[in-house]
Amino acid sequence: MSTDITIQKPKKVSYAINLLIASIIFGVVNTIITEMTNYSSDNNLFMNILSIVLMMFFIYQMDRGKKWARTTILVVFILGSFFFILGAIVFPQTLITIFKSSPFIVSLYLIIQIILQTISLIMIYSKTANEWFNSDKDLDI
Repeated sequence: MSTDITIQKPKKVSYAINLLIASIIFGVVNTIITEMTNYSSDNNLFMNILSIVLMMFFIYQMDRGKKWARTTILVVFILGSFFFILGAIVFPQTLITIFKSSPFIVSLYLIIQIILQTISLIMIYSKTANEWFNSDKDLDI
């Protein structure tokens, strides 16, 4: 006789996933604002859409308890931060042009996205989240 025991997903993981989804929504709004000001190319729009779709996929997989998706999101966040800073240093005029289009809105969305992503990553790598990601989600006893 076997009984299925499902290990409950911690609330921190659920909250972190919701924060990541909110971050994606802010990213979409920021993309729309940038596109409306015509400072973005079709290539850039395609990359933004691809990034959003991939992040949604990783978030979905993370919600299902996939540890690799959690790690991928962390790596993407670190690389994205690095390349944003590098881009601001190497191509400051592009960043200045985007911020001039609507400085308050672009800054606000960017800051909110960074805060949401940072908080969610802290929650996803908390002790309770680590235990859940490292456990067997469905055990047969």
